[in-house]
Amino acid sequence: MIQQNVYTGPTVRLKAARLRPVGGATLIAMGVALTVIIGLAGVWAPTRMRQRTELLSPLTPTPVLGANLGACAADQTAAAKRLLEQGQWEEAAALSADELAQLVGCYETRRVLNEIIAAAALEALLAAPASPGDSHAEDARAAQYRALRGQVTALPLTDLQIARRAYDAQQFPLALAAFEQAWQRGTFPRDNRVLVQRYASTLYNRGVWLMQGALPNPEHATALVVASLCLSQQYGLPSDASQAWLTALLGPDPETWPAAYPTPALAGRPCVLGTAGASTLAGR
Repeated sequence: MIQQNVYTGPTVRLKAARLRPVGGATLIAMGVALTVIIGLAGVWAPTRMRQRTELLSPLTPTPVLGANLGACAADQTAAAKRLLEQGQWEEAAALSADELAQLVGCYETRRVLNEIIAAAALEALLAAPASPGDSHAEDARAAQYRALRGQVTALPLTDLQIARRAYDAQQFPLALAAFEQAWQRGTFPRDNRVLVQRYASTLYNRGVWLMQGALPNPEHATALVVASLCLSQQYGLPSDASQAWLTALLGPDPETWPAAYPTPALAGRPCVLGTAGASTLAGR
């Protein structure tokens, strides 16, 4: 059950949930996301896509003797930008990769083309349907986002924008990865109780779905919900759903509950649950 006091999207009942069919455009876009980004190892791809991956150069000038290492003609990126704005992610990535194959030097143009490919991959991740019963697929998308954020200096969306979109799409692992990135980067407004509540709700929903998936992981699931409860109580936010879920599963004594999942928002902040004498769970 999704935490109703926080979640603002459509109500989800896991037993009756139906995933949206994946259209051809989404499948193609996901293919781009899995093949054009550096570091997504272990994913098979056709020869053409492997070649596109190899075209993703590091975002540093390539020393080519006699080449123009400055900005090249703007029209080399304009067409790809238009395709990206129109939601044609596969086409934008393909055109950018083809342009990269023809460039020698042109550092600024290469940087823009690489960022267009990254943006197309990001949109493909956000367009993927939620998979509450497949924790591996959901965790893989979160890992892809972290890799993408680490490889590209500028993405068209901020971490918080991505977190909101992923949360509304019920992609809770991706939303959590984006919230944590924002917290670590110092772009999360920590006095914004609405956003903190959404962060805590993401922890809760991820834990509950993880417990009810095809391959339940009780230890990790309960640690996520404990973290949700800790964060909610520290900010004086509603936490009835987390408290009730843990009590029903593990009993009323916080001493028997696992340590909180080490989400960045709890770093250096002791988590004391229950009445006087309750244990400090964070980092136990």
